[in-house]
Amino acid sequence: MGRWMNDLKSGRLWSMKMIDSWGSLPSGILYFNFLDMGNYGECIKVNKEVSSGPSIKGKYCFAEIPILKMLGIPVNRNLKIGICFPSSCSAAQMGVFLGKVIQQVIGLTSPISLVNEKSCRTNEREPLNGIAILTIVLLSIFAALALLATLYDYFLVSDQVGQRPFSQIIVHAEFAVDTFFLLSGMLVVMVTLRAMERSKGKLNIPLMYLHRYLRLTPLLAMTILVYMKLLPLMVDGPLDNDGYDDAVKRIGSGRCSTYKTMPPRKFACEAAGI
Repeated sequence: MGRWMNDLKSGRLWSMKMIDSWGSLPSGILYFNFLDMGNYGECIKVNKEVSSGPSIKGKYCFAEIPILKMLGIPVNRNLKIGICFPSSCSAAQMGVFLGKVIQQVIGLTSPISLVNEKSCRTNEREPLNGIAILTIVLLSIFAALALLATLYDYFLVSDQVGQRPFSQIIVHAEFAVDTFFLLSGMLVVMVTLRAMERSKGKLNIPLMYLHRYLRLTPLLAMTILVYMKLLPLMVDGPLDNDGYDDAVKRIGSGRCSTYKTMPPRKFACEAAGI
């Protein structure tokens, strides 16, 4: 913090980038816009090499200022403004600094902590855990099998000679979804009719549900793995965790199960059964 303040006074570019990336008073407050994210990318790209110690990197956080309560208005809405500090600073230190600035500028004191550590982001990323690596390996195997099957069908099957595989994707794309539904329906009917033929007209309902469960559950499990472990790695921003934390809690607590992904529970589990 001290090095940052000294370089800020002397006009060093890296320290000015931190201040420049801050959000400001949001426009449209009368329309209940209480958010100004600032410049997230400018903040986390700050990386000042220091010869006497570790480098100084930018740390982006959200400051939540209960400005309405500070003014005596009993409304539970806080100003949410993006701020940038050196990564060595904790959320508590940022909150104390902002509290002193607010007290000096408008003469008011915040009754709550202004910065939450959970809202902070840096340019450092956590290494992949075992489940994420397993998900990537499984998806790679599935993609390799699909590619090999496509190459086999195109080069070794005689009735495919002369056709261009990439043109077929465009020419026959409009039939892909309809064909998928047709084949799925025919598969369900054929499996049911064959089971009734073997049992002389009797249908084993529990066994039918078990068969459908074993067919759908692995696909649903893979979708949940992708949603939990891969999608968070594909996004980067101040709001990248919004929705993911709550979804993981739903899955972990068992509040989201297979039957909740089916109609009429339209909004029970929003994405991939969540």
